[in-house]
Amino acid sequence: MNDIEIERVGMFVKVKTFLNRKAAQLAATPIIGSTLQPALGTLVQDIMEEDEDASSSISGNTELKRQLRQQVENRAFEVGAAVAAYYTLTVPNPVLREKCDYQRSDLARLRDMILYVKVAKLHEIADPIKSLLAPFGITLTDVDDLGVALSDYFADLENPRDAIGERAASGRQVERLIDQTMELIDTQLDVVMKVYAQRDPELYDYYQNARKIDQTGGGTVADEDEEITIAAGQWLNVPLSPEVMADSRLVVTNLAANTVNIEAGISSIDNGYSGFNELLNPGQQGDRTALAWGYAGPGNRLVLNNTLGAANATVRLKVYF
Repeated sequence: MNDIEIERVGMFVKVKTFLNRKAAQLAATPIIGSTLQPALGTLVQDIMEEDEDASSSISGNTELKRQLRQQVENRAFEVGAAVAAYYTLTVPNPVLREKCDYQRSDLARLRDMILYVKVAKLHEIADPIKSLLAPFGITLTDVDDLGVALSDYFADLENPRDAIGERAASGRQVERLIDQTMELIDTQLDVVMKVYAQRDPELYDYYQNARKIDQTGGGTVADEDEEITIAAGQWLNVPLSPEVMADSRLVVTNLAANTVNIEAGISSIDNGYSGFNELLNPGQQGDRTALAWGYAGPGNRLVLNNTLGAANATVRLKVYF
């Protein structure tokens, strides 16, 4: 996916998370839970699966083809040398000798399909006389093995190209799925959610926040560049709106000239957190998801504790919902 597609899918995931976590409040509108939420979930899952296919590597297919080609080249060189010797010394035939006499470098330079055609012709010439090539160090099995190697090579010849085609098809399917998801949100979910603009403005604002497409790669920013001073040895509870979820991201930057130690967490009660400690040097950032900051559920406040006790801590707070 390109950057724009990634940003859109990020929005889809935020809306999906909103619907999941606010299902109880949205139960008054049954069509959301019965139809729109499952449809969005299916589309997001399909996008992820198709993108994985579109990003898959074809190196394994390419390596297999290289190995099979090498087998064909090696066997063709050995059998070709024997056949050329046979038509030089045993039954002189300059035309047939010319068709079978290859240097290794000649074979290596041939394009894939040309190699197949030329070696197939060599095998066609060698097969009727394979029992006569023993004086030149080639057995019946050697000629038969050339045929097998050639068949394997041809069977796999198109695999890398097929894989590239499959990746391109998956990429196009990702585009179609993203368009379908945007249409679902634009023409159905947005329309249904408008009833909450009057019924539950806070819930509607929460939806609008999830609905925004982040063009910075970080999420919607609240409390942009808010500077906070935490008194020495004191707690500070910073209100957050809307609620922060486990996958939200918080960045705390130490603006003071001294090192500070911050205990931080997301909570739904004052002075409540799971106890994440972050020692920040001057200018250093603590950049974590809400879950890493110590809270797995929705919370409406960031709890900070200046544990050094000797000096005030001044920090900048950014929250990416």
